[in-house]
Amino acid sequence: MDLNKKCVSIENLNVFYGDKQALKDVNLSVPQGKMIAIIGPNGSGKSTLLKSIMGLVKPKSGRISICGEPIQRAKAKIAYVPQKESVDWDFPITVKEVVRMGRYSNKLFARITKEDKAKSQEIMEMLEIESLQNRHISQLSGGQQQRVFLARALAQEADIMFLDEPFAGIDASSELKIIEIARSLRDQGKTLIFVHHALNTVMEYFDHVIMLNNCLIADGATQNTFTQENINACFAGIKI
Repeated sequence: MDLNKKCVSIENLNVFYGDKQALKDVNLSVPQGKMIAIIGPNGSGKSTLLKSIMGLVKPKSGRISICGEPIQRAKAKIAYVPQKESVDWDFPITVKEVVRMGRYSNKLFARITKEDKAKSQEIMEMLEIESLQNRHISQLSGGQQQRVFLARALAQEADIMFLDEPFAGIDASSELKIIEIARSLRDQGKTLIFVHHALNTVMEYFDHVIMLNNCLIADGATQNTFTQENINACFAGIKI
């Protein structure tokens, strides 16, 4: 994987929800092989940007490509860890079954193989949830639930992973485990794009930052971009 390439390119992106404009004239190139944070105040369009890139939200105008291809042809390259609030935790499914879903994602009508089962088991062990594999997902703590959906995403073996506020409502040990796994994936050349809200960990966790408040405020290498001036511009008039 060429780390000098851009994994996501966005041109003149505009997204509306009814009459309300969620994203305005966003132009962005996302580097490959990095851990990237999308930050901004509540309602600034962070999750909308993520969902637009993945094709889950239809923009009013603009163009998005993933590794030089439209999303319809690039779906096999991406995996998604959704916000916990968007998951139906009462759905009758076990930890093991959720993780194995990642192996089905790009296999239309295919049956799960011994290799798929072994890979799923390996990932559960890596995330330290193998002892939970027969539990219903509603029986898990917040941190355990987040690890399960991270495991499902890892099972897809995608090049790009989107994580929508994965640290919300989880314990410190789960957060550190997720960061440990994310860094390992980055070091293998994978790209990880996080919607993130805790400003105090941005410098420690991320290589690149996208600062958003309905329009793009700034983006670039974290050490150069995550400045007090840009933070003030991004969160203008908001107590943080």
